Amino acid sequence: MERPATGLDVRIDAPIFVGNCAEFVATTSTGTNLHYTWDMGDGTVQTGRVVHHTYAASGQYTITVTADNTIGFQAMTVVVEVCNP
Repeated sequence: MERPATGLDVRIDAPIFVGNCAEFVATTSTGTNLHYTWDMGDGTVQTGRVVHHTYAASGQYTITVTADNTIGFQAMTVVVEVCNP
C-alpha cells in the first residue's frame, strides 16, 4: 500500500560556486514509491532523490523539488545563492 510523501526536506552542499558541481538531497518523513523531480531554477530539470548540478553563472536561483506517487505529492521551494569562485 502506498503512502503519500510528508515532511519533505532538502539538503544542499553550501556554498555553491559557479562551475563547481553541487549535491542536492531530498528526504521525506514518510512516503513509498516516490518519484523526485527537481527544477534547478536555470532551465534544468532533473529526477532522483539525489541530484548533482553545476551552475554556469552567479546569482540567486529558486529550486523546486517535488516528491510524488500515485496518491499525492509534496513540493518544497528553496532559494540558493551561487557565488563566483
